[in-house]
Amino acid sequence: MDKSNNYDKAEALTAIKSFFAKNAVKGFDVKHKGNSPNGQYAIGTLSTAGGNFRVNIFMKKKVAKK
Repeated sequence: MDKSNNYDKAEALTAIKSFFAKNAVKGFDVKHKGNSPNGQYAIGTLSTAGGNFRVNIFMKKKVAKK
C-alpha cells in the first residue's frame, strides 16, 4: 500500500509474492488503457480481500534480436 518503486527481477518477484500472499484477489477492472511511445499501459482497480488497489501497468516494447 502506498508504495511505488523500481525493482530488479528478483526483488519484484519477492514483492509480488508477498503482496498476493496477504491479499487474495477478487477481481480486476481496467479503467483505462492506451499506447505510449515505448509500449502500452493499463490503469485499473485490483479488488482483494484486503481492499481495493489502484494499479498502473507499463509494458515496454522489446525488439527481437536478429
